[in-house]
Amino acid sequence: MDVILTTKCNLKCDGCCYLFNKYKDGEFLDADKIIANMNKIKPSLEKYRTISVIGGETFLYPDLVKICDYIKDLDIDQCAIFTNGTIYPNYIEELCKTMNNKFHIVIGGYGNETVKKKLCDIFTKYNISHVIRPDDDDWIEHGDFIDHKEPKIKFCDFRYLTLMKDRIYACGRFAQAVNLGLIDIKNMTQDEYIDINDKDILVKIDKMMEESYYKFTSTCKYCLRGTKRGINRTQGS
Repeated sequence: MDVILTTKCNLKCDGCCYLFNKYKDGEFLDADKIIANMNKIKPSLEKYRTISVIGGETFLYPDLVKICDYIKDLDIDQCAIFTNGTIYPNYIEELCKTMNNKFHIVIGGYGNETVKKKLCDIFTKYNISHVIRPDDDDWIEHGDFIDHKEPKIKFCDFRYLTLMKDRIYACGRFAQAVNLGLIDIKNMTQDEYIDINDKDILVKIDKMMEESYYKFTSTCKYCLRGTKRGINRTQGS
């Protein structure tokens, strides 16, 4: 499950799959509220074993240490933290001391070599698993958030469950679209999100995790992934 910490990003990448380029300023989500919401679905987090912590840019988030301090005690296999590789936060040493062997840092190739080297050096020092991911190696075209009116030609593997504010969404792109006001939550079908206080939330998460659940929904027409045009940029677009 993806956990959104912030909609602030210091980059405005054209074609951002999560639409962060559409935020003028963005915001930091309240850490205590994030932890409280994660606690409500703790059985599901521990059942499915993997969490991804993302922004915006995660290393802009001032309370990342607090979030990781909660996650480290969860009975999970891995927590991946994604960063674009441009920020060396002032709390990095404290963060490394907080993390345990469940954490894995994924560094984007966007940053300059000096910052990326500093990040790798300190993660190596504290024996924190990490990798630098080339910025274009797996860039998939998602297109602008407009009605593309295209048939889907293949299964879309981008639909990771996403916890943002008081909902779990079937797809992080549409979590941002709702937050940005690009689509009204009323126009999304009930199988595309769950309210965090739903009394059946754990059962509904199980349903969303079933392979048979993953089908194209009413909002998929706003995304090119899964279409002939939604291909790897390195192959042309």
